[in-house]
Parts: sequence; C-alpha cells; structure tokens
Amino acid sequence: MELLQKFQKIFPEQAIQRLLMDREFKGKRWLKFLVHRNWPFCIRVPSNTLVPNKHQNRLLPVTRIFLLTTGETMAIRQPIKVWGQMVYLAASKKGNDPMVIICNTESWRAIEDYLQRLQIETMFQAMKGRGFNLEETHLKDRDKISKLLCALALAFC
Repeated sequence: MELLQKFQKIFPEQAIQRLLMDREFKGKRWLKFLVHRNWPFCIRVPSNTLVPNKHQNRLLPVTRIFLLTTGETMAIRQPIKVWGQMVYLAASKKGNDPMVIICNTESWRAIEDYLQRLQIETMFQAMKGRGFNLEETHLKDRDKISKLLCALALAFC
C-alpha cells in the first residue's frame, strides 16, 4: 500500500491501467484499499478463498464456483463478495489447478490481462539474478530503490 501511494506521489499524472497481482496480495485490508481508490486490478486468489454460493447461504472455496475442464475460461458477470468487497471473478484451467482472478473491471478480460504479469515476473527475475543482479549493487536507500523499480515497471508497460 505504501509503495502504491509513493508511486502516485512520484508519478501523479500517470494513470494506472491495471494492477496485476499474484496470490500473496490478499486480504480484506488490501482489497478495501484498492477498491476505495478505484484502481483497476486483477488479483489471482488462492483456491481456498471462500465466496458465497448462488443462494448466499454458504461459503464455498472459489474453485467450486467454476466447473471448468482443461482449456476452458469463464468470467462471471455479477459481482460477488470476496474479503468484504464486491468484485468480479474469472477463471481459467490449463492443468490441474484452476487459476481464479478477482477484478473490479471487465471480468471478461481479467485472465488475458493477468497473464501479462508473466512478463513482469521475467523482468524481476532478470533484475535479481540473470544479468542485472540488483541485489549485488548493495543499494540501501529504500526510496531510491522504489523509484528505480517504479521507473523500470513503467518502462515495461
């Protein structure tokens, strides 16, 4: 949350097109933070995330909402409450474990958009140990590192 607030201060005119996040970005506080700022996002959620069933009388693991066969993708058009916030759901199944994404806009694009995160993951792997070796630079100033990472992330958008 702090990093996103710093990003907005450093780049106030830069519109956030969509935040793409993996499963470690989860929870009520985090989702409320994003929703209240109206930033568009796609978050992959853990398969054990609980959501209400269609009758609103039971909580089920989110993967039970989607009965997908391998290769299928599905988006739900009606918002569902996840971690206290109304969001849209989309899922895709490539292997055994379905990938479920929550988002606040355009659920039909959520899977496609989320998959762009793989490019970002590749960039960070390169920065850490495949050539750039950021950790070996011994940079200690967190503010300078944050600015560097924000600038690099923008360059790849």
